[in-house]
Amino acid sequence: MAYSEVVNSKALGRNILLVVEEFLILGKTTYRLLFTPDTMQAPIDVIDIYNTQLQIEFGFRDAKQFAGLENSQARSGNKLSFHFYIAMTSVNIVKIMQLRNPETRENSFSMATYKILFCNTLLLSRFSRLFTINPNSIKNRQHVNELLYFDTMAA
Repeated sequence: MAYSEVVNSKALGRNILLVVEEFLILGKTTYRLLFTPDTMQAPIDVIDIYNTQLQIEFGFRDAKQFAGLENSQARSGNKLSFHFYIAMTSVNIVKIMQLRNPETRENSFSMATYKILFCNTLLLSRFSRLFTINPNSIKNRQHVNELLYFDTMAA
């Protein structure tokens, strides 16, 4: 549930549109206060803009922590742009993979889990090739799945 009102902010010295969202989480009522100086904006738009902003910030955080966004030594503008696009694209591809998988679609997104899963997949395929093990055989399927999901977090 959400409530909205145009109020005067002393700190900002102007009128603002204040939107109060009310959530019931684990039997406890929680509130989130959102505001904008555009008093003519629809309250639902304020909520959508804040939610979109949070998703963008999470994307940059994941790109910095897991996709090497800040790990470029390039100096050329084109090379830096390419590096930034690749880092952000890798995060978006992993999010699409999570949303397309019916088993993980409803779970919260964890880039760390997918990074571990990709590393485990790479190691397992290398071991399979070196030791000529067929990972797709019925006999090995359970062990391969255990190794693939080893150390992944339950998001």
